Amino acid sequence: MVELKVVEVLLRALNMKSRLRHATAVVLCFSLVAPLLLMYIITPWLVSRVSQTAYMAINEICFWVIALGVVAVVLYWERQSLRSIGFRSLTRKDGLLALLLGILLFVLVLTLGIFIERVVGIATSTMGVVAALAKYPIWLRALLAARAGFVEEILYRGYPIERVNCLTGRIWPGALIGLIIHIAIHIPPLGLGHTVGVVFPLSAILTGLYVWKRNLTLNITVHFLIDFLALVLLPLLPFLS
Repeated sequence: MVELKVVEVLLRALNMKSRLRHATAVVLCFSLVAPLLLMYIITPWLVSRVSQTAYMAINEICFWVIALGVVAVVLYWERQSLRSIGFRSLTRKDGLLALLLGILLFVLVLTLGIFIERVVGIATSTMGVVAALAKYPIWLRALLAARAGFVEEILYRGYPIERVNCLTGRIWPGALIGLIIHIAIHIPPLGLGHTVGVVFPLSAILTGLYVWKRNLTLNITVHFLIDFLALVLLPLLPFLS
């Protein structure tokens, strides 16, 4: 009887591992390739056919659909909880850390932006990007900040890091894959200078934060705060209005 139960448990574990492996392969391909297709093929085609606001809205909706699709797969195909991709509750200490890091990294973004402005040119600087985005409605900029926090942290931190780690026993391959794709999708809209000078170091820090704390909620909060300060509050300053 005991032997049968042991065999049953082992078979169940093997079945779960197989299901997880298949789901991970499909979702990684989808979640990593779909944004590249969106940013390099679909959105450039849309730019000349719809208004800028409509183009931005369609782009944001597509990213939300991709991320929510990943969440659905985790829950209903993999049959795992969201904790399996890093969702954790925030303690008071975590909340304070998120607030501190959000402000510090926002300042870092501005500092890097000034550097890029002087070395590369204002068209690729952080302030140039912020000034360009300031032309959009505030609700769309808020949506950009929310998407950056929630969607990008799921697609490029939580899911690839946890799933590749589950299958290989190594954290860094998934972290590296997510980092590369995250950088690549920012090149078309932000330019190579801003992406390399600002997005790359910020993305590397957020990846390191997740590897350190393994708390996707913390990453989402920090990422959202950075983008909310940059995209929603900063454009309200008089010199950008």
